[in-house]
Amino acid sequence: MNIGETGFPHAPAGGGFGVETRRRRVSLCRAAASLYAAPPRLSMPRRRVSPYHMPFDAEGGTPYDHRKDLRTRGPRPARGAVNVVSLPLDAMAGFGRVSFAWQNPFHPGVVRRIQRMQIVIVNTRPEHFAQLVTHQQICFPTIPAEDWINAEHFAAHVRIFPEGQHVALDGERVVGQSTTLRLSAEHAFAPHTYRDITGANYLTTHDPAGEWLYGADMSVHPDYRGRRISSMLYDARKALIRRLGLRGMVAGGALPGYHHYAGRMRVEEYVAEVVAGRLVDPTLTTQLRNGFQVRGILYGYLGGGDLVEDATLLVWEA
Repeated sequence: MNIGETGFPHAPAGGGFGVETRRRRVSLCRAAASLYAAPPRLSMPRRRVSPYHMPFDAEGGTPYDHRKDLRTRGPRPARGAVNVVSLPLDAMAGFGRVSFAWQNPFHPGVVRRIQRMQIVIVNTRPEHFAQLVTHQQICFPTIPAEDWINAEHFAAHVRIFPEGQHVALDGERVVGQSTTLRLSAEHAFAPHTYRDITGANYLTTHDPAGEWLYGADMSVHPDYRGRRISSMLYDARKALIRRLGLRGMVAGGALPGYHHYAGRMRVEEYVAEVVAGRLVDPTLTTQLRNGFQVRGILYGYLGGGDLVEDATLLVWEA
C-alpha cells in the first residue's frame, strides 16, 4: 500500500479500494481527527474532610457535617458555578482561611471571602462619629487618652477633607477606619511626629494643593482582623490618589511588634529583618504587602503609651 503526502492510502492500480484498505483508511481518519479533538474533562476528586477541620454547630457542640448538605441540596450545579446560597453562613463561621474553591461552596476557603463580600468601604459621615469614638478606644487601648481621635476631631476631618476619610462597614457597624490629608513633599518627608503632622488630630496641616496623600490613621476592629479589611482601606486610598492625580502616599508606620525585640536589637535592625521577611510585624508586614517601601525611621513619632515611639517613614508611589 502506498502512503501519499496527506497520510492516506492511495487506491491500488486496479481501481477501487479493497475491504482491508477501507478499514485502514477509516482508522487513519479517526486517528487524525483525535489529534484535533478537545481533551477529555477530568472531574476533580472530592476533598475528604476530617472531623478536626469541621466547624461545630451552635447548640450541641457536635461537628457540623457538610456532607449531609451535599446529599440534600439538590442537583449538582453547572461546571464553574459556585453555589453558596444553600450553605448556612453560621456553620461556615468556624472555618479558617479564605478563598473561593472552584466548584465547591463547602471548601473552607469560601468563608472569609463571603465575609469580605459583606464589608463595604464608604466615606465617613456624621452618623459614624459615635461609633468611631468607641472604635478608637477599642483598637488603641494602650495609647494616652489625649491621642485618641474624638468626635470633634472626626467632624473636623470631614469638614476639611471629606473625600480622604473612609470607614469600613459591616451592615451599619463600623469595623474599620482610615484618616488621610494632603501634604507637600517638603512637609511629608521632613522629620516629624504624629501630633505635629496631623495638627493634634484636627488636620489643620492639610494642604489642598499638596501632591502627596498622608496616611494619618488606620485601624480595624479586633474581631474583624485577618479579613484583609486594611487592604480594602488602602485600595480606597490608592483610588483617591489616582482620581486626584497625586504622586503617591506617605505614612508614619507604627511598629507594634518591636517591643518584643527592643532589648536585643536596634529599631533599624528590626525594620531590616521585617523587610527581608525574616520577622513579621503586625503593621509593617501588612504595609509592605500593600506596596509600601521603607524610606527611613521617624524617631519619637508616637507620643507614649505601650507602643515604641519610633516609626517607619513609608512611601507608596502611584
